[in-house]
Amino acid sequence: MQKELFKGTELANANFKTLQNKITKTATWVKEMKTKIKIEFPKFCPTKELQTKSFQMLGMLVI
Repeated sequence: MQKELFKGTELANANFKTLQNKITKTATWVKEMKTKIKIEFPKFCPTKELQTKSFQMLGMLVI
């Protein structure tokens, strides 16, 4: 999944610690709505596009 999600980026071959530091450890505001969860990033987040793509891809997973 990592290879597909981060294809063409510096994170395609990154280890878990790097992913954790660059993707999941960013201060965000999470709002729970009736039918969805809204995640707001800070204005000046250097990995915003990558994180947005990641969350969209994870939303496509069917469990």
